[in-house]
Amino acid sequence: MSLYGDPDELDRVAARLAARARELRDWRDDHNRRVETAHWVSTAADAYRQRARADSAEISRAADNLEQAARDLYAHAQEVRETLARIAAIERAAVDWFDRTSREIANQVQQVAGVLERVLTPPWDAWPYKPGLLPPPGDRQWLDVGKLLRSTGAI
Repeated sequence: MSLYGDPDELDRVAARLAARARELRDWRDDHNRRVETAHWVSTAADAYRQRARADSAEISRAADNLEQAARDLYAHAQEVRETLARIAAIERAAVDWFDRTSREIANQVQQVAGVLERVLTPPWDAWPYKPGLLPPPGDRQWLDVGKLLRSTGAI
């Protein structure tokens, strides 16, 4: 898994590394021109030229390393972009799925509630007699209650 970071900032740092590598190469080339144009001849001059060639090789290696670091950083920035894009896509898909599924479940619950309400509605819901609305004990209306309950098969 790659590390997170701001890919634009990573690109800026990589660009600075690449620019520094170019500066080193330019400085090396300028220094090499000055060394080659030095017309003095002596053991010290030979040692100076030899040391300048060694320094030039070290500067080239340092510039190569900076350029490689810049390439690696650019690649890392791209990897971070791709990782962030994958995360964003998964996030959108997951949130959409949860929202859609939640709505579907809520609709199903409403449908089931409607069915349950129809199924579980007491049969006396539309009757004139029901719990709490029964005639007083011994009242003649009990005959009507009996007729109603017999017609529905309740008794």
